[in-house]
Amino acid sequence: MQPYRQGLVSVIVPTLNAQRTLQHTLDSIARQSYPAEDIEVLLIDGGSTDDTLPIARHYGCTILTNDKVQQEFAKHIGLLQARGEYLMFLDSDEVLDNPDDIRIKVDTLRRDESLIFIGSSGYRKPPGASPINDYINLFADPFARFMYRMPYDSRAYVPSMRRRYAVVREDNDALVLGFDATDELPLMDLAAGVVIDSRRLAPALGGPATEESVIPQLLYRAARHARTMGLAKNCPITHDSADTLARYVRKLMWRVVVNVHYPTLPGTGYSNRLSFQHAGMRLKRLLFIPYAATIVGPAIESIVVAIRRSCPIALIHAPLSFFVAMYIPFQMTLKCLGIRPKLTSYGGRQELPTVSGVETQ
Repeated sequence: MQPYRQGLVSVIVPTLNAQRTLQHTLDSIARQSYPAEDIEVLLIDGGSTDDTLPIARHYGCTILTNDKVQQEFAKHIGLLQARGEYLMFLDSDEVLDNPDDIRIKVDTLRRDESLIFIGSSGYRKPPGASPINDYINLFADPFARFMYRMPYDSRAYVPSMRRRYAVVREDNDALVLGFDATDELPLMDLAAGVVIDSRRLAPALGGPATEESVIPQLLYRAARHARTMGLAKNCPITHDSADTLARYVRKLMWRVVVNVHYPTLPGTGYSNRLSFQHAGMRLKRLLFIPYAATIVGPAIESIVVAIRRSCPIALIHAPLSFFVAMYIPFQMTLKCLGIRPKLTSYGGRQELPTVSGVETQ
């Protein structure tokens, strides 16, 4: 990492044709109460052909190039190039709702030396956005719901985490959760406004984060090392993840393809987290296909959530679960036949180049 200034926050934003949502993301950073001179925004772009880069220039972002396109590689570039004492990871479809978001997270990290990182308090759907975002905020995806049983909606996320893990400390702004060796770690990603103290990161990783493969594992390794994580209590993230059901389904298909055909590729995938889970969770994943294929379990769950949360879109959980359960063995069959789909950008159709020695064709 480059030398940092005391108190500087580096906000790392990966992009690829993000003009639909990027302005809202950058606006939310500009509105923060944290001193503007102590915030740098690193926008790492995978080759946008729309107005992403002009928008970034308008906001004074430092623009870096991600030749490997995929957002995990962009996050690694940002991690290495950031000058900040604190590193925030924010995707280009995410908005910091609370203007005190950065201040609250940095202050919490400064007060508690046991913490390496602090997350936000769940997701909200943007006003007028596709209802598929309500489903994503409640379920994440069918497989993640089956494995973790966690809501990610901002109305339920912090209370759910408080019930599941030991609360070590709590104040008006944040709580610190503690883990022991028997606890299953929650689903975590370098996104959604998570803030890391860069000075405390290297000891948790056993050295500098030089390998790209560290990105999907970074928070898990930090949590196992520190046995703690922080959550900002009043810092939800507005998440405009998908504008259509078709786009969301493409994301689900991408995740299956990556897990089956490219398990060593740093990306959004269960295979990247497998080594951090206990034997019970590793066995549980084998039950997803029979559970989802019967439809009954997901159907009951979707009805309960739809009624409890007054969210009719939850009713698509059963057909989506069935689709994923059928798509997994389909891709596994292709793998047995020696057929590997071309790797595309996440949720899109742009083919990716060869990455980290993995041939994409």
